[in-house]
Amino acid sequence: MSDSEIEGYRDRLLKSFLEKLTDQNADKAIDLALSRPIKGAKEIGLEAIVIDELSFSDTDVAMRLLNRVRPGPTQLAAFESVSRGLIF
Repeated sequence: MSDSEIEGYRDRLLKSFLEKLTDQNADKAIDLALSRPIKGAKEIGLEAIVIDELSFSDTDVAMRLLNRVRPGPTQLAAFESVSRGLIF
């Protein structure tokens, strides 16, 4: 993921990878997401991708993982995803 040749599409590749990994192993996906730093105060952490992916397929697991989400905008995005999943 650090290869300069993928700079232009690194974020899309990482998002897609996390979505697929979440389907296979949500705990491993959240661990990987949490290992990546949040660059700015307003940036949303990658764990929100994991929660969002789970919010429609396995809401129980999404709710279980909410306590691992970093506070701030990431936590807000994760709670909104789970709320939408519960509604649908």
